[in-house]
Amino acid sequence: MRWRVTQLTGLLNTPKSPVIAVNHHRGWRQDSDTFDGVHPNPWGQHKMAEAWFNAMRPFVERVWRAAPRRATLRARVE
Repeated sequence: MRWRVTQLTGLLNTPKSPVIAVNHHRGWRQDSDTFDGVHPNPWGQHKMAEAWFNAMRPFVERVWRAAPRRATLRARVE
């Protein structure tokens, strides 16, 4: 199944619309990262979120750097 995800990712990925696969199996422990062997518990959810964030970080940083900066308004304290 994983090789199919990787293959599909390669077919769908374009420079204008990047598609990435995130490996959730690395570092995953079914006995401690799930409630019931299937559904992630809070620790498993944290691991999944971290895996997604790390995979997306280069794209998010590239968009952030390219975004125009707007002047910020400072609140006046009286």
